[in-house]
Amino acid sequence: MTTETKTPYAGLDYSLGRSNVNKETGIHYGVISQNSVMPEALDDIMTYGEDLAWEEALAEAIAEAKATAAEGEEIDEDSISESLSEGWESSLGNYLYESEGYKLTGCLDSDLFVMASRFFTYAQFCSPCVPGAGNLDSAWETLGKQVSAAEIVTLATAAGFPRAYCLGHDWFDGGRAPYPVFSVESGALVEPPAAD
Repeated sequence: MTTETKTPYAGLDYSLGRSNVNKETGIHYGVISQNSVMPEALDDIMTYGEDLAWEEALAEAIAEAKATAAEGEEIDEDSISESLSEGWESSLGNYLYESEGYKLTGCLDSDLFVMASRFFTYAQFCSPCVPGAGNLDSAWETLGKQVSAAEIVTLATAAGFPRAYCLGHDWFDGGRAPYPVFSVESGALVEPPAAD
């Protein structure tokens, strides 16, 4: 059986299996463009995630204020926070989002880095920019052919595509991921919800 695929080339693992992979599960981390997911998902990351750069900058500002304060002088941490926030611009690249089994951060200024998920897919290896990770924008997929879950696993594995953590269907407009989504727990193919 011949099945035409959108991305027939699995790429190279520039990390030689040493980075951007969960050593316990063998599933590689995933990278996807912020433009590939629906805007509401990005808003959730910034609303419910931690701005690590902000937390570090605030801790440094408070430590500096304490170091330069006169002995016995009280430090108003709320005032320092307010002052720092006046010129602060948040960037998705500075956020850590951990919710519903996901662990995500920003990556390369315009991408999301999927370090943990309840889901995986088969994706082409990223370029040397993120060695060892799976490029979710170049995931394995068939072109208009109905293929069983077992065939997807067989064909993608035979072509050298690694398993990569991915985002579920609900992160995309229309409620359908642009790649096959599998459950990490069961290995079963996860179908998108039926259209309303």
